[in-house]
Amino acid sequence: MVKILFVNNPPYITYGIAAGLAQIGEEPYILPLWMYPWDEQAKVLRQKIEEISPDFIFADGDPPNVNWEAISENVRFFNVPLIYWATEDPLWFKEISLLRSLDAEFVCTTTCELIPEYQKMGKKAALMLFCCNPDFHRMVESNPEYRCDIMFVGSNYEIRTWVSRFMLQPLLEKGYNLKVWGHWWRDSDKPFTIPPEFYKGLLPYDKLPEAYASARIILGMHLCDTSLTQTSMRTYEVLGCGSFYLTQYTKAHEHLFKRGVHLDWANNSEELVEKVDYYLSCPEERSKIAKAGQEYVYKYHSAEVRARRLVEFLST
Repeated sequence: MVKILFVNNPPYITYGIAAGLAQIGEEPYILPLWMYPWDEQAKVLRQKIEEISPDFIFADGDPPNVNWEAISENVRFFNVPLIYWATEDPLWFKEISLLRSLDAEFVCTTTCELIPEYQKMGKKAALMLFCCNPDFHRMVESNPEYRCDIMFVGSNYEIRTWVSRFMLQPLLEKGYNLKVWGHWWRDSDKPFTIPPEFYKGLLPYDKLPEAYASARIILGMHLCDTSLTQTSMRTYEVLGCGSFYLTQYTKAHEHLFKRGVHLDWANNSEELVEKVDYYLSCPEERSKIAKAGQEYVYKYHSAEVRARRLVEFLST
């Protein structure tokens, strides 16, 4: 039985890899360091390590208010191997992942193209994508509060402005029944915003299955479209919930899924509108694709699948 202490608690940890480890009988522990004062984190982490004696410590990305020196100090003092999940790859590989992975013995990345780069650094490196958790990401009853034809749940990142424009602007202009949740969609200092009637605020993560069950089409937008493997967790969340997913084209979606079988994508705004009109008028086709997508991610991209692969990687 492997004990892994996670020092952060985003959904891809709590509902993802940590949940998967518990499902296969391992022992995950979660200590969200960001919740503690900066100068107390080293002590809090030390006490937790002394309490549970983990086999590994697991850090990810670059969460705010996390004292990375506190992690490094304890990894060295207790000689506990550090696993680093480079969730910001490939966009922030040089700015974030290279620095945060320095003390790691094991590096997992969402981007297959970067595995050789970590290996050059002397790291044991492997691919680990996001996932769905069938215990949570599943079909539920729809909720009238969320009901709409088209939905997007995600933040208005400036680095993704061009995608937001091509995925949302034509739908806004044509007045589709669209609802958007997430950060910064009404911020006037952003290069792209949406009218107030389409913006619904922040969606609690535990309401995600309800929301996805209440829309005919869920949109996908991504920060990277060049990697064969990197996507947002949204892809697996939507498909896991049994919803129909229409995303921007990325190499990863073409590589990992079958178009028109598990999901569909658009290459430009004109194609997006064509796809939206087609799928809104073909509920049976939508349902067929959504069902196949759910079955596919449950089989190949579940939290349990990821957890088994992680344990195998750590044993090499």
